[in-house]
Amino acid sequence: MQTHNPITMRFVILSESHCQHEELWSLSDGDVLVHAGEFCSAGGVEEARQFVAWMVSQPHRHKVLVAGNHDTIFDPSHAHAREYVRSGGESFITKDELLNRGIHYLFDAAVELDGVKVYGLPFIRAGFPSLWAFPIRSDGHAKSIWGEIPTGTDVLVTHSPPFGIRDRVLDERNIGCPILRQEVLERVRPALYVFGHCLTPGRIQCDETTFVNASWPTVPDLATGNDSGVATFDLQPI
Repeated sequence: MQTHNPITMRFVILSESHCQHEELWSLSDGDVLVHAGEFCSAGGVEEARQFVAWMVSQPHRHKVLVAGNHDTIFDPSHAHAREYVRSGGESFITKDELLNRGIHYLFDAAVELDGVKVYGLPFIRAGFPSLWAFPIRSDGHAKSIWGEIPTGTDVLVTHSPPFGIRDRVLDERNIGCPILRQEVLERVRPALYVFGHCLTPGRIQCDETTFVNASWPTVPDLATGNDSGVATFDLQPI
C-alpha cells in the first residue's frame, strides 16, 4: 500500500446497478462511495440524471464515479453524447459540473482523498456491439490507456476487469484484459482494485493488492454489516 494516511478509510463499492439504484436503500456507512460503472441501462440523459441525483443524495463524505459501457452519454465519442451536444440540452456530465455536485468523476484521472490516491478510467476490450461506450480496439490502444495509470496509486477503479480475475461470463469465457492485469500486478500494485462489467462479484488477494469485482448485488462476505448487497472494504493505514 502506497498511502501514509493514518486513518482507516471505509470504501462502499459497487458496479452494475443498471438504473436500480433506488433499491439500494441500506448502504453501509463509509468514507468513500465508489461506483465502477454501468449505472445506466440504455445510457440516455434521463437515466444518467436520475443516477447522479441519487449519488448526490448519499451521505458519504467522498464520492467517486467511473462510467461503464452502458453509460453511453458519458462517452464523448458515442452517438448519444454527440447528439446531446448538438441538441444544446442542459449539461451536467462534465467533470467540473459533477464535482460541483460533490462527485469526483474519473475519466483517466486521479483524485487524492484524505491522503489516499485514487485513479479511475472506464474502458473495456472490444468484442461488444459498437453501440456500447468506451471500447478498446487494439492491444496498442490498451497499452496506451493502461500505461497511463500512475505508479503509486492506492485505489484503482476501472470498469473493465483484468484477465483471469473475476472476469468470467456465462459461457465460461474470460473477457478481462491481459494487458491491464500485467500493468496492475507488475507495476501499479494498488492496495485496492475495484472493477465490474462481469456479473461475477467477489474478492481475490494477489500479493499486496485486493481485487474486488463489485458488481451488485454482491456476495454476502463482501457486503459486511448491511443487507444492501453492496461491497465494503476497509483500507488500512500503514
